[in-house]
Amino acid sequence: MRSLGFDQVTAVAALPTASMALAGVVLRLTTDGHPYWCNGTAWVDLGQSITVSTTAPASPAVNDLWLEI
Repeated sequence: MRSLGFDQVTAVAALPTASMALAGVVLRLTTDGHPYWCNGTAWVDLGQSITVSTTAPASPAVNDLWLEI
């Protein structure tokens, strides 16, 4: 599913157990500041692939992903 609207990323101290009910959810782990995406069976660290910032990029490029935290 593709979201074209605003989605606020929730900050958590610990990731819940991954499940199909959480598939597609993005959470930010406060211990390392990284966003994590649930694929239904595991949490994937997106911090290795994207830059997390509190401001929008000045010159966004095609396929850039921006999460407002």
